Amino acid sequence: MATYYEIMATDLSKLTTAADDWDAMAKDFDKLARNYEMEVHGISVGDTWVGLSSDAGSAGFEVTLKEYQGARSEAKAVAKLVREAHIEFTRLRKKIEGVRDDAVKAGMRVSERGVVAFDTSEFGHGAYAA
Repeated sequence: MATYYEIMATDLSKLTTAADDWDAMAKDFDKLARNYEMEVHGISVGDTWVGLSSDAGSAGFEVTLKEYQGARSEAKAVAKLVREAHIEFTRLRKKIEGVRDDAVKAGMRVSERGVVAFDTSEFGHGAYAA
């Protein structure tokens, strides 16, 4: 489980960068799929290549094309998940910050490690004697 310090110190913008990278990967897979479809898969359709070797090659080419298309879809899905994680982690961090701020307003002290204690720094000498 993540600690208070880790939650507050983690740079969540890295998630946006990662999501952008996954989107770029999806575009690359899309480009590969289109090129593969035209340059490789395309030779197995039509009348230019016929016979048993064409049938065998065509089946394999179709599988590879579907794999490129599936990789594109998966990369897009991962990008979406990472973006959603960024939104949720940001929301939860703000909630933790709100709880921390409420504790400070109530006279508590919260360390950078998340340890909460009653704040006696404002007490005068008389308060300690009482």
